[in-house]
Amino acid sequence: KKSYYATRQLFHFVPPGWRRIGITSDASGLTVSAFRGTSPGSIVVVGVKEGGPNHLKVELPQAAGPVPANWDLYETTRELDCQKVGTVPVRNGVAEIDLPGEVVFTLVANPGKPD
Repeated sequence: KKSYYATRQLFHFVPPGWRRIGITSDASGLTVSAFRGTSPGSIVVVGVKEGGPNHLKVELPQAAGPVPANWDLYETTRELDCQKVGTVPVRNGVAEIDLPGEVVFTLVANPGKPD
């Protein structure tokens, strides 16, 4: 059952036709992928965290296009099944998130008003 929710973190938020875009991480124990849709600002970041630091910074390069006002954060953990756990504001192009030790997470760009 957990494997369903872990894969849902990707397939629920990344529709067919979206393109994978480059993303990097220097955090140990973290694997990430990013995808862009056809409309401006439609970006999704999916990650698997297996240890490493719990506090992460997410920053998009200016070449990536418009920076979202905030990110909606969804998590699958031992206790949660692909649930929205919050909205992360973007300040000066950077979003800071705190994650549990082991988690599959998705950040969905929200082009609304900045916090």
